[in-house]
Amino acid sequence: MIPDPLHPAVVHLPLALAVLLPILILIALWLGRHADEVIPDKLRAIWIPVVFLALVMTGTGYFAQETGEDQEDRVEEVVSRDAIHDHEERAEVFVWMSALLLVASIAGLVPGATGRYSRYITLGMAIIVLVLGVRVGGSGGDLVYTHGAAQVYLEQ
Repeated sequence: MIPDPLHPAVVHLPLALAVLLPILILIALWLGRHADEVIPDKLRAIWIPVVFLALVMTGTGYFAQETGEDQEDRVEEVVSRDAIHDHEERAEVFVWMSALLLVASIAGLVPGATGRYSRYITLGMAIIVLVLGVRVGGSGGDLVYTHGAAQVYLEQ
């Protein structure tokens, strides 16, 4: 059975991954600190989970954004357009930065200096995505708890 509304059911996964990804990246950087020069295949094996989670975060973030847009018209019945627009803009920035983080993480699979720099850039971007995730989640919480967005679903 598919939940209705779908958006609140899917938004938590990309936000949880935004929290977990910097931790995973730090662990991968520590485990792979010498592997690049010695055993490039070991480094790839350590880094592939980072790429996978970045892919899942980007994909689920995009899906959450789309489900939010699907429910926008209905929520506009009780929430101001400005509040919804603010949340929507924050979500778009989160998804775009997640996609850039994904690209950087893929570049982290390259051996040598390029891959090493890309892995550290990925860490920096993951911290930025975490901050963006907190902002988009906060604005979504405001829509529900301050502006009463859930009311349109309670009156069914």
